[in-house]
Amino acid sequence: MKAIFYSYIDNVGNPLKSTELFELASKKLQKTPIDDIKTEFDNIIARLVFGGYTKLFAVKPNAIFNISLKPKVNDYARYQARNAKLDKLFVTNQINELFQLQIHERYILDLLDGTQNLEEIKDKILGKLISGEIIASESGNNITDKIELDKLAKQCIDLALERFKTNYILIG
Repeated sequence: MKAIFYSYIDNVGNPLKSTELFELASKKLQKTPIDDIKTEFDNIIARLVFGGYTKLFAVKPNAIFNISLKPKVNDYARYQARNAKLDKLFVTNQINELFQLQIHERYILDLLDGTQNLEEIKDKILGKLISGEIIASESGNNITDKIELDKLAKQCIDLALERFKTNYILIG
């Protein structure tokens, strides 16, 4: 079961066919027959689904798992992010669930139109940090050092993209 869970965790946001999951788990447990892995999975899948730990799909969602050079989200999610009130930062993901954004993610998501590369997106977020449109602070003090803000912009984008990919937000 641990091998199944680790394989599942490695692919959160990337729905796998059960046969793909069994193969990945089998690679982690090379001496265990794949039929034993399947039997273990069959014994627990209902509890995982009804407990809300996993989802079943008839058709794989229109979302990507690998972050592209020019990431993209659908126009509706970008519209929702642009027009959301600060206390209600939600967008609809590719499996029709509401996904709550953090404030800085609102700005990042709006830039994910598929025409800009990660460096261009970082430069725009850095500009918003420098201008104070997005406020960065540590221990109650605003961060104004451009080198620190540059690092922070990259880190924010990396973390946001990771959240977007594992929550069915990215489409390109």
